[in-house]
Amino acid sequence: MLFSPETLYGSHRDTTYRACRRVIFPSDHATIMISVSLMLLTFKDFRRSGAVFFILAFTGGLARVYSGLHFPMDMAGSLLVALVSIGILLALKNYLIPINRIFIAYFENIEEKLTKGNLKTS
Repeated sequence: MLFSPETLYGSHRDTTYRACRRVIFPSDHATIMISVSLMLLTFKDFRRSGAVFFILAFTGGLARVYSGLHFPMDMAGSLLVALVSIGILLALKNYLIPINRIFIAYFENIEEKLTKGNLKTS
């Protein structure tokens, strides 16, 4: 992650977007949007939604480059980070599913206690 004292290309842009110090590479917005869209694309039932969301993520990234908030390489970096993240998650899927089931059972137990009134909240 690279830090920049200035968020825009030059001083001729609107000062509304200026921040004293912020992360410029990769774009947080684009990374999150692309990651979600790629994850949706991996499931058969959500491929159409994933494709639409990817188009929206791409459009949002272009808008951020056009407005001067990011450089084009920030968007390419976001795509790379998203691809690596989704690749790691898919590679570890068989190990993560049992952990996920433990958390689901834990929270279902809490929900059951709350609905029955057996859990003291104070």
